[in-house]
Amino acid sequence: MNWSNIDYPNYEQVIPSYKDAMQFDKKSLIAGIKEVLPYSNKSTSQVIFHLNGAIQMMAQDVDFRFETEKTIKYISKDFIDTDIAFNGKFLIECLSTFKASELSMYHNGSPFEGAIFTDGIDNCLLMPLMLNR
Repeated sequence: MNWSNIDYPNYEQVIPSYKDAMQFDKKSLIAGIKEVLPYSNKSTSQVIFHLNGAIQMMAQDVDFRFETEKTIKYISKDFIDTDIAFNGKFLIECLSTFKASELSMYHNGSPFEGAIFTDGIDNCLLMPLMLNR
């Protein structure tokens, strides 16, 4: 099969473009996620992030009444305060692909739109989970 003749979808149309970002230490964030992940729902691995004056991570499994939270500092943040949730396992996998120690998360503050994680060279687009409200 000649792969050069295949028309691939225009994936750039679905990748959001954000100007506001939060910079954070990759090791600290991964360590925090790993600390709260065992308390998350086993089917969704949902970790909720409350991004205001710090990065507050929370996980809960309502079936077993498990709940915990962890707070770390970010380096800087330009977007509005927001709550967003990600599959913690996918987020760790995404962040682990980067070699840099400081990463940026580009976002617009909406809990329904994806976030772009980057080291300035490589990018990872991660879609959020619906927040348990």
